[in-house]
Amino acid sequence: KKFPITFITALRDAISINQSQLIIRSEKMRFTDIRDSIVSIMRHNLEVQQSGKATDASILNPYVVGTYGIGKTCCVNDAIKVLGDDWGCVPYRLSDHEPTILSGCRIPNKEGTEVVLARPDWHVKVWNAYNNGKKYGALFLDEVAEAEMQVLNVGRQLINGLGIGEFKLPQGWFIILAGNRVKDKAGAKRLPTHFKDCLVFLEADADLEDTCSYAVESGWDFKVVSYLRARPEFYCKNDPLEDVSPNPRSWERVSNILKLKGLSASVIQQNITGTVGESACADFIGFLKIIKDVPEFLNLDKLIANPESARIPDRPDVQYALCGALSQRATTSNMGNIIAYVSRLTSQEMAVVCIKDAVKRDNSFAKHPEVKAWLKSTGRELMV
Repeated sequence: KKFPITFITALRDAISINQSQLIIRSEKMRFTDIRDSIVSIMRHNLEVQQSGKATDASILNPYVVGTYGIGKTCCVNDAIKVLGDDWGCVPYRLSDHEPTILSGCRIPNKEGTEVVLARPDWHVKVWNAYNNGKKYGALFLDEVAEAEMQVLNVGRQLINGLGIGEFKLPQGWFIILAGNRVKDKAGAKRLPTHFKDCLVFLEADADLEDTCSYAVESGWDFKVVSYLRARPEFYCKNDPLEDVSPNPRSWERVSNILKLKGLSASVIQQNITGTVGESACADFIGFLKIIKDVPEFLNLDKLIANPESARIPDRPDVQYALCGALSQRATTSNMGNIIAYVSRLTSQEMAVVCIKDAVKRDNSFAKHPEVKAWLKSTGRELMV
């Protein structure tokens, strides 16, 4: 049979719409996008609540879901920092609790004449934060997908009604959630449909640049940050079949392992192997050996003092490491020389990395005259 042209056109449009929806659903979010989403959602919730028109549908509950070790908790904490000093965050691991603890235990009164309902600990913690100056905030329910079904059933009341029974969150306090994915075999279970219906799913994906920005702000060893930029294939390779594998959280541990005192190089290497796995450790140690043999690393002060004549290493991974070292060595007095040196690099993206990391470490560099001049002449297009 020949179908009418209107039917074929409608079918084609329907297929096109479905395909676009599938593409949207398959995309995951950077942590900066999730952080900004949480900030916007919390401000929306506060505005709706203060208007007196809040409903179950108008109050949004962001649920950050992704593989383990990529920084979901850090993302939530960063969002609260962006919201300001008036905002607090009370972490609460949902997987650690039983339904009776979540809703309040029933215990005999002092006289033994009746049973009374004791305040649940989340209620005590939130109201303590509120009474200590946190006018607004979030009860952060972590490890949601690892919780038992009975806990989730009670927790749904907390999410949908911002409280359980007589125990309510203060005005201006809301719910944020996070959990692992089922497919990562990290103890997560499928959430019941009535629970999922309360949530705004924010699917997180590990992002190298987000991790490096966090690492610089948090004071990671520059060698770890430089290595990840030079060897992104070992950045995040979570493998449920392996005891350990590299991910953002395990690389932060490596940064701390490098600070250990009183251990031989071989023992340090064994510690790193036990944190990120044999393959990632072997590659990382090889990277450290390469940069150790580069003369420029032996005398960074000499390099900074002679930015126009100092040698540029040939290997891109060594250049990344050198940029990382220079960003940590940057001061108000030597920033001009550092910019002069990195401006000679063949790939100016590395210069961006150096200067951006220095600004992340110390925001005052953003007002440095040499940095502002570099941005106007060279860095404007690259920094976008």
